[in-house]
Amino acid sequence: NEMIVKIQALVFELKMVSDNIAHDLCTPLTRMRAMAEVAVGGSQDIESYKEVAYGTIEECEQLMRMIKTMLEITRSESGISNHIKEEVDIAKLVAMAYEIFHPLAEDKQIDFKLAASCAEPLLVEGDRLGLQRAVSNLLDNAIKYTGVGGRIEISAGISEDGKAVSIVVSDNGCGIGEKDLPHVFDRFYRCDSSRTMPGYGLGLCLAHAIVKANNGSVAVKSAIGNG
Repeated sequence: NEMIVKIQALVFELKMVSDNIAHDLCTPLTRMRAMAEVAVGGSQDIESYKEVAYGTIEECEQLMRMIKTMLEITRSESGISNHIKEEVDIAKLVAMAYEIFHPLAEDKQIDFKLAASCAEPLLVEGDRLGLQRAVSNLLDNAIKYTGVGGRIEISAGISEDGKAVSIVVSDNGCGIGEKDLPHVFDRFYRCDSSRTMPGYGLGLCLAHAIVKANNGSVAVKSAIGNG
């Protein structure tokens, strides 16, 4: 009975992922077709063709990023990622992520703070590149969904039970509704408030897969209008 339930869940997830992939592939392919039709039916000068070519390259790059991210998620979830596990200073990793994303936050007039707790080394055994990617995805999300004049803070420290290192990214952005919270780490899932923003709904799914592959867990607390 447990096997049947698991198989049904896998089949449902496969169908959902297939539907989402088909939907997300349609949009860039439609744009490329539209650009090609305009070029064929419009003026025949070389600049028009160059513009179409540049647009097609940009759409292809978006598709390649989506496919690469999907492959990375699959590798992380299946445990076949070839990234080397090494000693990683989480405090240093978080501080570096802060330095990278601080200019982006400044451009949006967001008050971005690094907690003082990140001053002391916090050593774990893990995939350095993967953990960097996970933290980057969380910060990218925070900046994307926090309005002008908002605030973001990232911190790292020892968990309450003293057995793990925790990283917390908090903001006062648009927040996530109660019905969306259980699904934010699913492939291609996008909340209603995020559908007007660019993206494919894979960033949080990748962060979740990476953290689990490093023997960790990831969770979210939020409410609409409450970051």
